[in-house]
Formats: sequence, structure tokens, C-alpha cells
Amino acid sequence: MDSNFLFVYGTLLQNANNTMSKFLIANSTPLGKAYCNGKLYKISWFPGAVLSDKASDKIYGTLVKLEDAERVFKQLDDYEGYDSNNVADSLFIR
Repeated sequence: MDSNFLFVYGTLLQNANNTMSKFLIANSTPLGKAYCNGKLYKISWFPGAVLSDKASDKIYGTLVKLEDAERVFKQLDDYEGYDSNNVADSLFIR
């Protein structure tokens, strides 16, 4: 993996109280509140994000340091519907 750091928002936040947020709590260290420039969209019961060049478009979340990035990303890819062998049909781009 290129990074041991991950920006999380929405259903991955600690207070989301779901299986994946609990997995992240157990396998990462929160570093603090953060944001990225982007816009959120309601895809279904979960949000999706698209990056933005506008300074006013902000997605707020948390920056975490992953304990075992390879293992965490494997779980996240399954959870988020990402397939590195079939990026075109994946639900998101990593």
C-alpha cells in the first residue's frame, strides 16, 4: 500500500456504529478532524463523494492512521464494492 493514512467520512466515521466503522476503530488510530475539497451525494442509504476544485466545497471527516494498511484496504474494498481487477464496474475509485 502507498499509504498508512485514510480520510474517512459518512458511514466510516467512528460514531456511525456499524460493522466497518467498528473494524476501523479496532485497526486504526484517529489523528483528528479533517476535510477534503469535494461534494457529497446520496447514492442510496450511504454517501458518495466526488473531489472538487472549489475551496467552498468541503467534506468533513476524520484522518486515521491504519495499523495494517493492506489488511484494512482489503476489507474496505470488499465493503465499498471496489475491485482492482474491474475498476469500471466498481462503486468507487480508490
